[in-house]
Amino acid sequence: MDSQKQGVSRPFARLGELARSVATGSVSRAVDAVGERRAVEALANRRRNPRGHRLFGLATVLATAVAAFVIFTLQIARNAVSWTVDGAPLGEGTYVSPVQKEAMVRFSEGTEFAVQRGSRLRVAEAGAKTVKAVLEVGASRVRIANRSPVSFRIEAGPFSVSPGAVASLMVEWLADELLRVSIFEGETSVQGTPSPLHLHAGQQVSANARDGTVEVGPLARTAALTPAVPEVRNEAPPRPLSSDEPAPLVAPALSSAATARRATWSDAVAAGDYAFVLREAERRGLTSVLAESSLADLVAVADAARLSGRKELGKRALSAERSRFARTNAAKDAAFFLGRIADDQEHGWANAITWYDTYLSEAPHGPFTTEAFGRRMVAISRLSGRAAARATAVEYLQRFPGGPHAALAHDLVHE
Repeated sequence: MDSQKQGVSRPFARLGELARSVATGSVSRAVDAVGERRAVEALANRRRNPRGHRLFGLATVLATAVAAFVIFTLQIARNAVSWTVDGAPLGEGTYVSPVQKEAMVRFSEGTEFAVQRGSRLRVAEAGAKTVKAVLEVGASRVRIANRSPVSFRIEAGPFSVSPGAVASLMVEWLADELLRVSIFEGETSVQGTPSPLHLHAGQQVSANARDGTVEVGPLARTAALTPAVPEVRNEAPPRPLSSDEPAPLVAPALSSAATARRATWSDAVAAGDYAFVLREAERRGLTSVLAESSLADLVAVADAARLSGRKELGKRALSAERSRFARTNAAKDAAFFLGRIADDQEHGWANAITWYDTYLSEAPHGPFTTEAFGRRMVAISRLSGRAAARATAVEYLQRFPGGPHAALAHDLVHE
């Protein structure tokens, strides 16, 4: 009986050696020779001891299956995608938030995400076969590596962008409502629109999360995957940024004919021409615009100022929305954007939490509810520590299990 037990245990002893050798990545010839001798001896014992035949066979099958599983699991671990960031520190929850210059996120299989200054991107998942990134604000140029075995997905608000193989594209998420995707090479699909879109090189799509409008057309201009350079115009120079203001996002250049066709300031903001709105507002007089303009123009000034890095003007315009048009949805949304300014540009976590709470109380089912709740959770963590944010994280997972901050909420709950 003892000899039978020893015969059965031998394959498992060999399994342990095999697992250790796979984990270290080296199997010597000596180990192979020992294994061969043991296999011959085990076979001879099997022939001399027919009663142990079945036990030996079962043990061998089990050992082989477990060894295959160990090798498969370790191989997956070895093939998992890793990534690095150049040009910006990595924030809490794998956030990439470049301020002074563009940051480059490089994945181990060759794909690159060039995250523009003033943007905020989070790598939510980086598995062996799938990578998910969440673009919370701003823009990122994406180049998928040739023959990449990984499927990439970029989420922005309610939209999801899935580039194909050998794709080069720009993904922009502006004012928490406007998605713009420009395809320079390859193919890309976009979900979250009334029907899925399949785009190819030379096309551009603009989708508005607030009113549901979608426009697909040719690229306004060609662009390469290189750091953006502001266009030089023979017009009044832009106001220099103060030391506490982040550099603005560089929007695609617009022709003079396109600018001339701007019917409203809202149209200009939707096209990314923030400088036009701010020039016109300054020409009319900012004090007069903030006190007397229509709600639509006031919202356009606030959005143009925020997205150009002029936070003080943005705060003034948002406050004017709340005081002059207190019962409108725009005034409620202004509370969220005031929280965003305090959060992203001023790092005033307590003030940001107050504004997020204000928005959540005024618009419990508003378009930015999920984002406001998630940002409130992050702000609490930064202000009072991760343990203090745990209760908020639990509630977040209950209310928004598939939300953009779900991965961070899981980390807070289970750490």
